Amino acid sequence: MSKAKEVNADLPTGSKYTLKEVRKLIEDDPALHPHMLTQDEKNSYITDLVEYRTLKTSGSRANNIAAAHDVLDGLRDHCGTYATFIIAGGHVNDQTPATWYATDNASDFWEDALNLVLDDVARKFEQWACSQGKNIVERDSLENMQKQAARLVLAGLRQVTNKTNIIMNYPNYMKAIVLSYGVILEGWPMTIPFTSPWNIHTVSDMRALHNALKAGTCAWRTMSRSELEKYKVDVERQQIAGEVIGKPRKKRSDAGTSCKRKNAAGGSKENRRPSKKSREQTWASHRQPKSREIIEDSDESPSSDGDEED
Repeated sequence: MSKAKEVNADLPTGSKYTLKEVRKLIEDDPALHPHMLTQDEKNSYITDLVEYRTLKTSGSRANNIAAAHDVLDGLRDHCGTYATFIIAGGHVNDQTPATWYATDNASDFWEDALNLVLDDVARKFEQWACSQGKNIVERDSLENMQKQAARLVLAGLRQVTNKTNIIMNYPNYMKAIVLSYGVILEGWPMTIPFTSPWNIHTVSDMRALHNALKAGTCAWRTMSRSELEKYKVDVERQQIAGEVIGKPRKKRSDAGTSCKRKNAAGGSKENRRPSKKSREQTWASHRQPKSREIIEDSDESPSSDGDEED
């Protein structure tokens, strides 16, 4: 790194040596060979390299957009991931312009799969952000935290089960979720009853649950086979002990009585609906071929001379 700074110090932008060229210069310079350097010189070069890497990784950027570029490019280089970044101001007086950034050809996805242009998406995103018009107090309101907590729980459930159409069942959580899909929600605050966020009406409790979900301390995970079997045994033991597991289904008002179909008009035979068998017989009778009233004898033919018999 010190050699790169030395050789590129007086060169204008665009004509500086590349990393490959700098390495070639070091190889050709006997004074920079490892066996020619003292321990202090080696430590100095290592310190410069560590400082450069630290600055490159965590140093401040000109703006948030430049920082996001570095993060996404790092994900692409190290993990081979595709990513799209969209940023917009949250206020009409915000000076941050709506913009986007995509690694490689990730922007093609928006046009090919969704038929959307990212420029239009960024502008609509800015309009939506400005229309929210929420300050810090409004974002921390009970209703907003309830909404976000419910979304986080549901999103985590769909991600861990890989089922996009699943819904959260709080009353029958043990049977409908844990035993059915083998997943469990861990880290729920112990001071808060396990129920839908919409049923939590205390701001402090709701904030504690919301923060736990946002931080990831309350999250879904997949249970092992042994854990699931033990959980199933515990649920059965609770049921035997007389505990109510979940919310029982509501009985119908006519439960226990026979439900017979009544005739449409007083039960008279004329108005009674024909049975399926009789309808099939009637349909079959209509499909049978009709016989002719008069059948001519094909053996008889008129006389050759055209005389009539007496």
